[in-house]
Amino acid sequence: MSPTAPLRQLTLLALLALSAPALAQESLPGVLSSAEMEELRAEAAQQARDARAALVERAKLLGYSEAQIKRVLAPSMVRTGHFDVVLSDGTKIRFPWHRIGFAENPYANGEKAGVDLRRAETNKGGVRLHKGVFEAEVYALALKMDAKLAITGDASGGSSFRGAKGGIGAGQVIEVGSKYRAQVGDFVDPASSVLDRAEMMRKFGRSYVAGGGRVGLGADIQAGDVNTKAAEMKVLAETYGTREVPSPGVSGKEVLSENGRINPNGGIEYRMTSTGDGVWMSAKLAAEAERLSLERATVASQGWGEVGKGFGYSALADGARLIAIQELWLVDGQLKPGLLVHPKGEAATLAESKAWLEAVEELRGGKHDLRTFRNGELLSQFKPNADVSSLKVDIVGFNALGSVLNEKTVPELLRSGTTNGQRKILTEGANLAETSEGARLLDKHRGRLLTIPGDLANLGGVHVSNLEAVQNTYQEAVSNERAKASLEATMRSGWERAQALAKKHGVSERKAIELLAVDELMKRSLQRPDATRTNLEKGVISEEARQRYA
Repeated sequence: MSPTAPLRQLTLLALLALSAPALAQESLPGVLSSAEMEELRAEAAQQARDARAALVERAKLLGYSEAQIKRVLAPSMVRTGHFDVVLSDGTKIRFPWHRIGFAENPYANGEKAGVDLRRAETNKGGVRLHKGVFEAEVYALALKMDAKLAITGDASGGSSFRGAKGGIGAGQVIEVGSKYRAQVGDFVDPASSVLDRAEMMRKFGRSYVAGGGRVGLGADIQAGDVNTKAAEMKVLAETYGTREVPSPGVSGKEVLSENGRINPNGGIEYRMTSTGDGVWMSAKLAAEAERLSLERATVASQGWGEVGKGFGYSALADGARLIAIQELWLVDGQLKPGLLVHPKGEAATLAESKAWLEAVEELRGGKHDLRTFRNGELLSQFKPNADVSSLKVDIVGFNALGSVLNEKTVPELLRSGTTNGQRKILTEGANLAETSEGARLLDKHRGRLLTIPGDLANLGGVHVSNLEAVQNTYQEAVSNERAKASLEATMRSGWERAQALAKKHGVSERKAIELLAVDELMKRSLQRPDATRTNLEKGVISEEARQRYA
């Protein structure tokens, strides 16, 4: 070999390195395995089957025909599309989106038979950013939303708000760039940290309009959901409208104010606590039916996020004593599940309950460790791995996790009993809080457990979100007081109609609320005159503003 051969080889390698793209050094954040995607796809398909089966079973019990049920199960709007996102290194990812709704209006494009395009119903529901978004999942969520909206009776201008859902699902790499290790065809989580959510929302909005979608009353109102909160909704509203005049076709926006006055183009402040407050309102209605004095009642919350806090503080405002919270707590540097229980338990006064909660808020707000916070003052109150089902309390709000009312917890709820000896009130602030076996046991033991399912308990945020759409459209601010009064009236109406069904069919309150949701959904879908419809603007918008809009 020539003495200069190694040098020539090194020079050639250097030139190749300079001329070729730099080798990718980092893993692409959010890459999902094919196995995980298949599992998520299967879960979505099962959700759709379960949602259909539940509606069919309840509709048949109510006496609806197979032809009527078939029509109701068919969505009137089905839109799908995709958009591409290019990362800074040139990696290109294509993301799919879906939007499904049940409203009859001029923009309907589904296969539902006999759609009346002259109607002006409004599709309403969230747009999520989640790896589990498939058409089947979106369909199931839209159908469930249609049932929840049916209980509210919410309408505007005589036309109902109808269920819809949408979302951006996992994308696939279609071009590989220079920085991230990836292969064409790799799946990428749409909530990955490498992605700009504002860009994702802008591209979704533009693609939705390009595909024939329209937003606003009488068309479609899109709201926040999983991984899409006020910031994302602001971007989406400005995409459909402008920065100066965001579209009224998006709900869940931040509150806007100018010179101390609320700007009606923004959100309603009460919306932030309305879901939790609504969960508590449902508990109050049950307590009223049980003749349980709230001043004597003890309360526990499973979860202390936005919903749990709204529930807990509303309970205190009405004189009930919150004495326990189930959450993840920081202990010795690690998050550990369990209960934090007031040291006096059911003997705590209202003042002592409030003082205890102030300490809990300081603990969690400062992300303190139970071991060191106030020299370990609250550590002895922590019950590791304990569940609210083990507590002797009168009212329990399930405000965080799904499937928590199951074959293990329902018997424990029975064993633990109540402070005042009446039926234990269970209210579901979380979605899908029951398993099928849990639901069976709740109905079996309805003489000791009074359960308010999410169809009623969890509709606070939905209703106030509808009020926000009315505020945006009529350009008149809806005060917190009016929004809360509207929600209280809606909750009471739903509860009273459910009680009538419970007596008629001899079923539990839980079952009656589920039947009410389906009955009202069927009536709306079949355009029956006895469907509950309440024009929201008449309760929260002045006559002058309504005339101005007309």
